[in-house]
Amino acid sequence: MKAQVVVVGGGAVGLIAAKTLVENGLETILVEEHEEIGVPEHCAGLFNLVNFKRLGLPISEKYFENIVRGAVLHSPTGRKIELDAGRSIAIVTSRRGLDLFLAEEFERKGGSLMLGNRVVNVTSGDNLVKVETRRGLEIKAEKLVDAEGMASILLRKILNKTTERNMWIPIIQLWVEGHSLDPRYVYLFFERYLPEFFAYLIPVNDEVGKIGV
Repeated sequence: MKAQVVVVGGGAVGLIAAKTLVENGLETILVEEHEEIGVPEHCAGLFNLVNFKRLGLPISEKYFENIVRGAVLHSPTGRKIELDAGRSIAIVTSRRGLDLFLAEEFERKGGSLMLGNRVVNVTSGDNLVKVETRRGLEIKAEKLVDAEGMASILLRKILNKTTERNMWIPIIQLWVEGHSLDPRYVYLFFERYLPEFFAYLIPVNDEVGKIGV
């Protein structure tokens, strides 16, 4: 297979990059290691509203969950601090829904999406880069965009660099029901048993939310 650009990684960053490339007239192939876009989810899906709008994305019911205007901070001593911007400042999204929406837009605009293809080797020569996947797929392109994230294979293959494990921040997130908190705010909990980090609750509505640490 040949293309002008190959994008490796089908998360939000890779999908936005690929969609933008196609919109600018570049033949683009996106390669994603998982069989399904948006699985597993990688974050809580909370985005600054101003920056989200800069991406030029519509607020779609396919991924929209909530709009928030501030945050409530809980200190280790029990003190509560409420920060209210007085206006909408962040959007809560379904990360799976957002990724699926971006993938649909990418393909609708003419991009090619290759799922279930984990990149195992990258070589370059004659002004082309060749990407090889575990399934035997080979793609030659003029340019390559690495959107793999922290566990980048391309960093090791091309630049001989790796990301330090101590830079990784793993999280655990669950859906909860019955929180009964004001859904216009997100909630951050700074506890002594969470040194240098925090727990959070991001409401989807006045009953359901995402809790994580």
